[in-house]
Amino acid sequence: MKIIHRNRQKSLRNTPAKTLRSYGIVLCLLLTLNFPGRAAAPLDTNTFQVRALWVTRWDYRTKNDIAQIMENARWAGFNHVFFQVRGNATVFYTSLYEPRAQELGSENPEWDPLAYAVAQAHLNQLKIHAWVNIFPGWRGTKLPQNPRQILLTHPEWFLNHSKSSPPELNSHYVWLNPVLPGVQKHLKDIVLELADHYNLDGIHFDYFRYPGPGDFSADSASGALKQRFPFSHATEAGWDSFRRDRISDFLETCRSELLQKNPRLILSAAIIGDILLGRRVFFQDSQKWVYKNWLDWVVPMTYTADTLQFRHWLVNFSDYPRASVIPGLMVKSESVFLEELTLLKQFHFKGFSFFSYSTLFPGQSPNALAYYFHDYFLNDPAEMPVPLNRPSGNFPYPESISFRNGGFPLVSKQKPIVTFDEPVKKRADAFFLKWSYTPDPHELYADLLDSISGQPVQLRSQHVIPLSQISENLTVQILARPHDAQPQKLLRSFHFPVTSNLSHFRFLSFWGKPVQGARRIFIDQEKQTWVPAGAKIVVFDSTGNETPFSPITRGLNAAGHSLSLKSCLGITQNELGEIVVTGFNGGGHLFVFDEKAGTPLPGVDLNFFPGDIAVDSLKHFFILEAENSRWHVLDSAGNELAGSPVNGSHRSYGIAVTPDGQSVFVSCRSDGKVHHWVGDISEGEARYRKLQDFPVRDAGFGTVFWKKPNELFVCEPGPGYIAVWDTGRYRLKEIIHSAFLRAPRAIAPIPGTNDFLILETSGQTPARLVKFRRE
Repeated sequence: MKIIHRNRQKSLRNTPAKTLRSYGIVLCLLLTLNFPGRAAAPLDTNTFQVRALWVTRWDYRTKNDIAQIMENARWAGFNHVFFQVRGNATVFYTSLYEPRAQELGSENPEWDPLAYAVAQAHLNQLKIHAWVNIFPGWRGTKLPQNPRQILLTHPEWFLNHSKSSPPELNSHYVWLNPVLPGVQKHLKDIVLELADHYNLDGIHFDYFRYPGPGDFSADSASGALKQRFPFSHATEAGWDSFRRDRISDFLETCRSELLQKNPRLILSAAIIGDILLGRRVFFQDSQKWVYKNWLDWVVPMTYTADTLQFRHWLVNFSDYPRASVIPGLMVKSESVFLEELTLLKQFHFKGFSFFSYSTLFPGQSPNALAYYFHDYFLNDPAEMPVPLNRPSGNFPYPESISFRNGGFPLVSKQKPIVTFDEPVKKRADAFFLKWSYTPDPHELYADLLDSISGQPVQLRSQHVIPLSQISENLTVQILARPHDAQPQKLLRSFHFPVTSNLSHFRFLSFWGKPVQGARRIFIDQEKQTWVPAGAKIVVFDSTGNETPFSPITRGLNAAGHSLSLKSCLGITQNELGEIVVTGFNGGGHLFVFDEKAGTPLPGVDLNFFPGDIAVDSLKHFFILEAENSRWHVLDSAGNELAGSPVNGSHRSYGIAVTPDGQSVFVSCRSDGKVHHWVGDISEGEARYRKLQDFPVRDAGFGTVFWKKPNELFVCEPGPGYIAVWDTGRYRLKEIIHSAFLRAPRAIAPIPGTNDFLILETSGQTPARLVKFRRE
């Protein structure tokens, strides 16, 4: 076993000679490169009380592996380890409830990996958390070999879009159904077993969510639950809330019983990095979990090397107690690591977690980034105590906010009233409502109207809320100053869309069938709906049935050679009425298809990986680079114009253009804004300059669509609505917002009608199409 470093205060000359010989070249490079972290002083001692490291179930197979992992983790400056012991309903410890993982061999092992990991972690003064994948029940296309595996013993417990038994396998996970009592009892038994038999410092939940919102479970137990469901199933928000609450119920029960066994056990959960999508698409109500004191930590998977996107995600956690959020990092660059640490420090977060061990120690040996960690935290002891965040519970968790007169008051003389669903258990000296609709929030004193024991609480603003400058949505924050707390204690933040009611969109129906992997839609003049979905294009006729030529799986390159479709993202229609789809297969392409028959036609070869696409009335194509900030302008023959590409801002997602080509709109994944470019094309050259961004809430994973004569539709999946703008860029005209709309990703008008089809964000489940009518 290679001992990397037992005493953190010793110099690197004490590292074994074998290790130094292996990394002599790396060390020379490290000494000569000007890494930002090497010029900077070590971080303040109290900045990051939690420095956690994820160790996956693929990182170890032997006792030597585990001992080396713990030594290396301590040497690199970590003080907590999330040690994975359950991946797909097989375990890496001795269990009464689930079989031993196939990767470890026999059913009756001579050693217990988790028991040995606990001992080695504590020997190295590390706190160890048993990392458990909660709802995955199996992984892979083949059935498990062990007859005790849950897929074979309880196939009826799985989410399943058909009535097959067991459920249809795939290359990823098949999921247990969180709403079933049998599933919850089984999983709770596993969690309590870990607390009973191992000297753990914490238990860490992963995949603690649905795979997506797709309502595809065909088992009889789920069907019976739906029939007893207290809301009308037509109210999609009710069924979503039911499923979201069942995950929360499971957490509450586990928390209560775990605290009885070990009050010092830290309970944490990895969550989706974009918490807005996490709640709407994956049913993770993480803010509730923290404020209800059901979790000590949430560990958002804020995995990105884009530091602007990282910052954008962190902003969404502004309403969480800082000690309860341990952001997750997944980087390979020293400079990016330093930038993200700096942002965490600026936002006053108390820790971070790094994914994963093998990124720093491939083959159990430290790479350059591992040495960077070591140097950076050399003077910051790993044994630092970690205070648990256990709120007192003096203030309620408001489930919702309601306004009198049925909605947000548009008449400026009204003073909004906010209602808690729960009573306040303790009086406060003062309540405040913070209303944000510009970069500078306005804080107004609020009257406590009703605090009768056991009754809901109502707060009324003492002042009128000026609405003249509201652009898209209103952010409501409720603050309270209790007798013994300074400064004010933030309870929760709420976001409300504000509509001018100039027009109305009405839900009509769910349309067609859900499509796996769909991200864009387009409706042609024949009223056929084209849905690019990765390696295929699904085409529906005007009634919602698939056309005879659907799905399309092959296209032609510029030379007319047939290629299988891959990474189909953008779609539009050229001046000849042909369908144009961006894709990639050995290079970027514009694949072209006949509108009526779906026949592939010779396409255009590109020298970049294309993303979304739009076209103006002058026959120019505007194409984003996927995972990049640049966008290109091509003529109708596919020739790139002078002045193209245009260097945009950050990572782009959707693009739209006005018919005259003078305005280009780009939704940005990095900052969630819509960037506005103006210019023109003359003498074969594209000339564009950037204007002020549209002040949208979060369009990061949503597309934009320009509709004649003067409307820009902006899909905002996280907040859950579509905002419609005019060219003034500051005035919101209307919002498509409905209980039937979860997380809209793309929109397309149906020609010759007032109807629209909206494609929802789907996670790992098939994406649903929803039909609305403007009235």
